[in-house]
Amino acid sequence: MGRITVLSPLHIGSGEEYFTITLHNNKRYPLEVMLDTVENKVDLLDLTSLNKLTNKSIVSQMPKDEFFRMFKINATKVNESKALYPVNPMHSIKAGIVYECVKTFNKLYIPGSSLKGYIISMMWYSILKDNPDIREYIFANLNSWNSINNRISALQNMLIVRDIIFDSHIPSLFEAKSFGKSSPRYPNGVDIPIGILECITPNTPLKEENIEIIVNNTNSSIQIANQIKNTCIKSLKVLKKKGKISEDQMDKETKIINQIFDHLKDIKLWFPTVNNEVVKENINREIEFLKKINNNKFVKDNIIYFYKELLNKIKDGKIIIRLGKHTNYYYKSIGPVFGEDFTKKYKDLFTPTTGKNQKKKTDPSIGTINVLKSQTERFDSVLGFIEIEL
Repeated sequence: MGRITVLSPLHIGSGEEYFTITLHNNKRYPLEVMLDTVENKVDLLDLTSLNKLTNKSIVSQMPKDEFFRMFKINATKVNESKALYPVNPMHSIKAGIVYECVKTFNKLYIPGSSLKGYIISMMWYSILKDNPDIREYIFANLNSWNSINNRISALQNMLIVRDIIFDSHIPSLFEAKSFGKSSPRYPNGVDIPIGILECITPNTPLKEENIEIIVNNTNSSIQIANQIKNTCIKSLKVLKKKGKISEDQMDKETKIINQIFDHLKDIKLWFPTVNNEVVKENINREIEFLKKINNNKFVKDNIIYFYKELLNKIKDGKIIIRLGKHTNYYYKSIGPVFGEDFTKKYKDLFTPTTGKNQKKKTDPSIGTINVLKSQTERFDSVLGFIEIEL
């Protein structure tokens, strides 16, 4: 059992999006509920209006008053009982697309799978950092990573992380932009709109207690995990006997299985130290990046101050993690553990896409930073930082 504290707005996308025109009186409605208020439904058949309504690029930028006027929507007749859920705009919201945060029964939550995936990444970072022979083996066989992972991943099931549900938390809406250094295309500094994000925020309640976020390490569970470990090792021996893997592969992957078992049976022994090492390195990397940016469209000093406060928490032994979308790629990648060789392999194996129909990044450097507009109406807040207690 543990505790989690949200330190900065957190957006874990559901994959769904909606238009700001469906927001009314701080509630989100289905589009059809808005259209139900039209007294003369024939007005909805006007081709000019319909063409605008079916054009995503137009309707996404349509101010709500224009939408209401065009379709003669009567705001006083909107059926409030049909609202999907309330929202909390953190500043004046302009027309655009809102990217939804994951929910269960309209309650915000952090999926256990997201936190588990983060812990597994830190586990791999720890294993690779402390075992040069395993690091060399994995690096040499990165093209076969999926096959290797399939042979050894069953043991990861001993890690149990429950969904963290925020019973009384309302999603907050923030405009997000990506900022960076000046370039020929952006002579005054990169300034790219991301959209409006639903987020879990550090507002009340600040903490969710008694969260099952770690590992089922009772004697019976460890016994079961031992059985799984032994089964995985036996499977490797069978594959070796059939000539599908070499003896060296069997030896290395057996060692990996034993390392996974040792790490997951008690993550308190290694996770705080390894995690904070990774997070501290990434925060310092972002601070150095921010210092080099001359872009007055966002308040970098506020962000640097926030980062230094996080570093103080880490210094005091607090466990800081980063989850969700629009956060630095480095927080989720085990690539940097390979050192300079990481850059060489990056283009082929680690390169993330930078967006739909856009080119891939060609190196693992920080090019931009994603920032939220806060209640101050200034872009001065970053995404996804959480403090956890094991």
